[in-house]
Amino acid sequence: MKQTNNNGATPLFMTAQQGHLEVVKVLIEHGADINHQDAEGRTPLYIASKFGFVNIIESLFSSGADYESARATAENKRRLACELTLRKSWHAFISKRLEANPAYKDRYVEIKGLMAYCPISHEPLYDPVVFHPSGQSIEGSCWEEMQKQGGDQKCPMTNVKIEYFSKNNALKEANKKLWMKIEALHQEMQCSSLVGSSMFHTKPKPRGAGGEAPGKIPRLGE
Repeated sequence: MKQTNNNGATPLFMTAQQGHLEVVKVLIEHGADINHQDAEGRTPLYIASKFGFVNIIESLFSSGADYESARATAENKRRLACELTLRKSWHAFISKRLEANPAYKDRYVEIKGLMAYCPISHEPLYDPVVFHPSGQSIEGSCWEEMQKQGGDQKCPMTNVKIEYFSKNNALKEANKKLWMKIEALHQEMQCSSLVGSSMFHTKPKPRGAGGEAPGKIPRLGE
């Protein structure tokens, strides 16, 4: 499990790169280090994101893979598609966890309800473009697919001809701030879970010097 190649990559790197989900699970069950870094600072999570294997990304998250480390690596290497895949996958993962927790679900839903969504993919906007003169925005990847069709492009919501488009940075930043609130809420949930768990794993108090149970007040004459 700890064998590495010349670049410092372990078998988990190779299986993550090749998309072998079941092998990834077996390696993790047998103690593979999910946060091991190769000579370039990459982790199995980064590799899975680079090649777009969302099912493996989710499996790594479930096993405790370090999201922030992989995201920072993608950002430093300017792998924009990789970073976007990581962010979307992480947000989907923590959203499921928050929705499943009755103590946090309402707060999560309230924040998520403030987000702007793409009218085509019906998913939150991460990299939106705005059409002119219609003023409507869609996800950048959806616009790329529209462009592949060629011909005169019309806004899919208003049917108005698109004269030009631009990045909608204001909408992007607004959604980004909302995701930061959701990430903070997830962190709060994790901390609460750890505190609750520690309360049930306290060490038993030693018995008194006279052998009495802790807290017992000796009777006069005992």
